[in-house]
Amino acid sequence: MKTKIDFNKVNIQNFDLQIFAAEPVQGSKIMYLVRVLEDLTKEAAMILAFQTEGSTSISKDADNVVTKSGSVRVPGGAEIEITLNALFAKGDENVKKVKAALLKDKVVEVWEINTAIEGTGENAGKYESCYYNGYITEFELTANAEDFTEYSLTVGVFGEPKDGYATLTQEQLEAAQYVFKDTVVQTAAESNS
Repeated sequence: MKTKIDFNKVNIQNFDLQIFAAEPVQGSKIMYLVRVLEDLTKEAAMILAFQTEGSTSISKDADNVVTKSGSVRVPGGAEIEITLNALFAKGDENVKKVKAALLKDKVVEVWEINTAIEGTGENAGKYESCYYNGYITEFELTANAEDFTEYSLTVGVFGEPKDGYATLTQEQLEAAQYVFKDTVVQTAAESNS
């Protein structure tokens, strides 16, 4: 049996029509910057040149516990992985830094920056971002005879990500063509906060 809707009696104010006015974000507007944590007082976060793809994956396992009252789902901790793919640029020192971070078990910082959303007020001139800490768990270099050399890296995140707004330098914007720690070099006092 079909139900008829009398549109004369529907209260349009109860519908959130704003969700249909939203604009999708182009993939090229999401940038990933990386820095070895111990370098936060020495250098700004690095943008990996010629990024072709980036992804953030969040998953949780849940155990099923049988009780006398029935089954109960018990969620585990969130597992977060960030995967970045980029074309290998001739003389790119950043590739050496991420490989060394993997081999020496160094903590890295990662910023997932949405350049489509600029901050306002105290965050003016910055962009919406999510900040992560983790270890590089995988690095792969692919050199196909018919394509450009490409590399990918995976960061296994620990702790809980922090949302905030990140600064992008003019150099970082040009390279991309287009408590939260910022991407700029920090003083010793800022790094301890």
